[in-house]
Amino acid sequence: MKLFLTEASAELSAQLRAAVAHMIVSVAEASGQRFLGRGSKISPEERTCVDHIASVLSLRESRGAAKILDTWQP
Repeated sequence: MKLFLTEASAELSAQLRAAVAHMIVSVAEASGQRFLGRGSKISPEERTCVDHIASVLSLRESRGAAKILDTWQP
């Protein structure tokens, strides 16, 4: 995926980065549990994984992906 993102057109790589960001955040949120509906649905371990994937795939190079990633950050 990392190689593909560097070789793809700017438009396609931006779309893919946004899609990956959406997917990893959605998966992390879906597996979380909040006590009485309060607090973060994403555990510290999940947050670390999302941050690692975002870093390795340079997801923040895409405006759309950066927006998705920024919305779930505390």
